[in-house]
Parts: sequence; C-alpha cells; structure tokens
Amino acid sequence: MRRRNRTEPKHTPGMIIDAFKADKTRKSNFGNFRIEDDALVYRAQSSVEAPRYLGRDEFADWYEKTGVLIRQYDGKLVDGDGKAVMLESLSVESQHLSSMRVQFFEENLVAVKLRDENGLPIFIGNSSTLELVGRSVAYGRVSENRGETDIQREMKKDPAFVMLPLTQLESDSLDVSAVEIIERGGVETVTVQQKAQSYPHDLETVKKQFNPTLFKIENRYFLNDIDRRELKNLHFRPFLSELPGPAQSIRDAYASLVPASVRGAKAEGLRVEQVGDWFFIPCEAPTLPVLTNEERLLILGDNGYRLDKSVVAYLTRQEPASKDEIERLMTKVPRPLTLSKGIGMSSAIEIDGVLYCRREIDGGSANWTNLKLSGWHKPVRNLAKRTDEGGD
Repeated sequence: MRRRNRTEPKHTPGMIIDAFKADKTRKSNFGNFRIEDDALVYRAQSSVEAPRYLGRDEFADWYEKTGVLIRQYDGKLVDGDGKAVMLESLSVESQHLSSMRVQFFEENLVAVKLRDENGLPIFIGNSSTLELVGRSVAYGRVSENRGETDIQREMKKDPAFVMLPLTQLESDSLDVSAVEIIERGGVETVTVQQKAQSYPHDLETVKKQFNPTLFKIENRYFLNDIDRRELKNLHFRPFLSELPGPAQSIRDAYASLVPASVRGAKAEGLRVEQVGDWFFIPCEAPTLPVLTNEERLLILGDNGYRLDKSVVAYLTRQEPASKDEIERLMTKVPRPLTLSKGIGMSSAIEIDGVLYCRREIDGGSANWTNLKLSGWHKPVRNLAKRTDEGGD
C-alpha cells in the first residue's frame, strides 16, 4: 500500500466529487466538506462578539434556557441548520461584554443531487462565490475567498454537473431542490481577466468554462449565461435573469427578453446598441424645452457651461436660486443621469415621460464597457423580471 506523501492534500476535490456522486459512500466527512443527504456543503467555524445590549449574566442565562442566538446580529449568528452554537467560557471576573465571544458555524452550499422523472441523478454545482472555502485569517483579520475554488473547477470539468448560482437562488427564497433543467448549452471556454488572488489590485489572464443553462423552479423560468459582448474586453460577466414567461429553449429565452420596440427598430435596419440590461434605439433629436434668458443664466451661464451657484449669483447679480428651483430648471436641459446598475448617461433628458440620451454611456460602478453613441437614442430596458450578476 502506497503511503501518502506529506505534501499531497488529504482530500482532493476529485475524491470529494466522486464520493458525492456515488450511490452509496462509506465516507461523508472530508475535512470541512460534508456530504449531508443530497447536498455537499462546506462548514467553517467562526466567532463574533456577543450582543452588547445584554448583560453578561442575562446573556448566559438566556442562552442556557433557549440554546438559540439572535439571528440577525451581523447576519451571521447561527449554523446552517439555524440551531445552537457554542459560547466560549466566560471569566467570572469579567464584567464587560467585550470579553464574550460567540462561536458558530457557517456553511457554503457546494452542490446538490437531484433526480429526474426517471429517477436518474442530476448534479448541480454552485457557481456563486464560495466565500468560506479557502478563506484565511491573518492578524485577527478574516480574508474571505473571492475567486473560483478548486472544487468548482473540478465540477466544471465533470460533464455530469450543471453549474448554477445556487447562493443567489437561495437568497431569493427559492427551493434549489426543485430545479428542473430545460436546456443546457455546450461547454464554452473563454479567456478573461480577473483580480489576482494574491494581489487583488493586479489583474491576471485566465481561462474559464461556462455552460449556458435554461431552467425553471416551480413556475418561474431562469436563464443563466454570460454577456458575450463583454468578452471582447476580457470581462467575464455571468448573469441570472428571470424570464417574463415560459421558454422551451435558450434561443426562445433570449427572444423573450427583447422588447417589441427593439425588434421593430432592428427590422427597420437601425443599429440598436446594448449595455447590460439596456438597449439604445436611434431616434430623431427631441424638441428641447425653450429656456428664458434668466433660466439659461441660472443653469448654464453666459458661456454655455454649467456653473455653480456662487458664479450664477455673480452673473445674474442676485441671490443664488433655491435647490428646488435649480432642480426644476435642470430638467429642462440634457444632463448626466444614471440608469439601473450604475450605468450612466453623460447627456440625457426626459420629455413627456420619454427618456432620450446621447454622447456616451458609462459603465461606471457597474464596470460595463463604455459605449459612444452617434446622435440621440432612446434607452429601453429588457423584459427580464430581474437580473442578478455574479458567480464564477
């Protein structure tokens, strides 16, 4: 029998995945990884200071009687089952809550095993970030994992696994055990840039694999894919969109997200741009509101550039206009506006309930690729009920 080299990991991702896939396994604990019924989880122990509004004796007495902690303290107070946690021993001399720390267990759901209508197993891996797997502690500070883990890469290589953002689904109170796969696209390998694990301020170029997937939970339909427009800039942008209605294929799912106005514009031969959830349809220049000379000075000043209130007061030889007045007047001129998810328009105006924009669309805080527009456009959002981003 070959002895294990000391440098070899005790439990490799492949060993854990094989045990999880097996109909019967003799071993269910692999360090922090645990196989519990039809789920593979990663469990880690943490601690946090006890709530400060309970006295030491009150807290100890209350804990002894209930065995349950306050759930919403920092959002991390109970283990995966919502059950009891341990309380560190308290010094009898201690009179301050700062010396009391609560130990508890946190869990990441790694994968689940489902059954199809014929009783055959379906394995679904979690593509969301597994913050606990591989996290480190240095000088009392916890650094949670931010990238793709070894076990996720192992699941992606295994054709038996479908990768879905299970953490996002659970956060929306959806039962991941009720997932039904409608269509799974082929495996795609893409080259992208991401933050380096060792030096988060640096970027590294890596290859990632992805499977577009259409699935449903009860009567809600979802499309899980990546934004391919962003790949040309080496951006990896996975998304999970809830569709407006049923779809029987990935192609149908994409078609259901396109508004009628966008389809009509494309049928007319217009070049419709897109950033994230938003389409931008070319249109005629809107008729802008006419400004009086006083309004023009208040908003733009003599040279046509937007000025601050102190300069406006000097130019008009009067007191600065009120904040409400300035905001009312500003709606009469194109100005920077922000769409959802941090997407910004450098010059936009709303006229009779219709939004118009021109010049540049800025990905901004959403980190989308910037887009320069030629002429005026109308922004129109896709028909998804909601879209979440993230995952690896």
